[in-house]
Amino acid sequence: MKLLAVDTSGPVCGVAVLEEGKILYEGAAVNRLTHSVSLMPMVEEALNKCSTDISEIDLYAAVVGPGSFTGVRIGVSAVKGMAHGAGKPCVAVDALEALAWGVSLTPDLICPIQDARAGQVYGAAFQPGQIPRRVMEDTAAKLDEYLDKALSSAEPEQKLCFLGDGVERYRTAIESRLGQRAVFAPAQMCYLRPAGMGKPGKRRGLSDPAAPLSARPAGGTSPGGQTGGGGKNMSVVYRRMTLADAETVHAIEVETFPEPWSLQSFQEEMTRNACARYIVAEEDGAVLGYAGAWLILDEGHITNVAVTKSRRGEGIGEALMRALMQYAANMGVQYMTLEVRKTNLIAQGLYRKLHFIQLGVRKCYYEDNGEDALLYVCQEMPEAEENFVEE
Repeated sequence: MKLLAVDTSGPVCGVAVLEEGKILYEGAAVNRLTHSVSLMPMVEEALNKCSTDISEIDLYAAVVGPGSFTGVRIGVSAVKGMAHGAGKPCVAVDALEALAWGVSLTPDLICPIQDARAGQVYGAAFQPGQIPRRVMEDTAAKLDEYLDKALSSAEPEQKLCFLGDGVERYRTAIESRLGQRAVFAPAQMCYLRPAGMGKPGKRRGLSDPAAPLSARPAGGTSPGGQTGGGGKNMSVVYRRMTLADAETVHAIEVETFPEPWSLQSFQEEMTRNACARYIVAEEDGAVLGYAGAWLILDEGHITNVAVTKSRRGEGIGEALMRALMQYAANMGVQYMTLEVRKTNLIAQGLYRKLHFIQLGVRKCYYEDNGEDALLYVCQEMPEAEENFVEE
């Protein structure tokens, strides 16, 4: 049986092809490109390097967290799309469990930690063995709180072995707290290797990693040159974004978000990300705002929505959202998801107006100030337009 394994949950984008435990190919990249840009070319390279056709893959695996919500979504959506198209099963892999398998024969308590930002870690704990035995469930906590739980899970005098991308940020603090009881896995073990996903994936059993996840905050008019939306903006046209719009869209992004996407990211969304769909609001040749989403089969994930400062409060944001949702519905999307800052009450009011409901909270998600993100989903999509033809 051949397994295609994908990990986009952290800073490394990784792909592996395995057959009955044998590694046919493994590749990983840490670069400035978003995982959405890197992943599919890496999958193609993996299959080419091991002379495997996509039809020969029997099972697909994706890391489902804990980790970056946006990153996890990229991997899960890609695997879901490939598996659905091939009619093959998927397996969901826990990132911390997969890390633990890499050092399973150490005598120490295995403590995988991932950097959750804002002074927090995602962590778990496992007693070693041929099959690591979980003694702490996945948790998101301040480092000291996690260390308290890990110590209570250890045997008397047992050392604690730390690995994962959280080690780089918190090693000094861990050594200060635990002294000689703390040991650290070699650098090459501190990132999840996609080839290590086979065993924990198979143990957890088959599942469809298709549940709504989430991504970054977002700030009946159909795109395609139509006007309307916002009541007092009948001269505004809503249309599909093009590469020529990228610089203006990036300028609006910069004036809107404390952690803006780069110009290169928008250019790559237009040229390399086949899942990306963006709508812009335009008046007299000037772009006033934009809304974007990644569309994968029946799921749409809203990546960003913003309106230029001078035109906010005129209903353009709502019209952009409605245009984007209509476009997504025309493409077969059944539900859409997003994240929003806990303090952004205006945006939350708009999302509720559009029938989004809150699913949960992403603690300390925003790196600039440690603010929580609220997770929203909408399943009340507009009816698809019968005569719709994608541009």
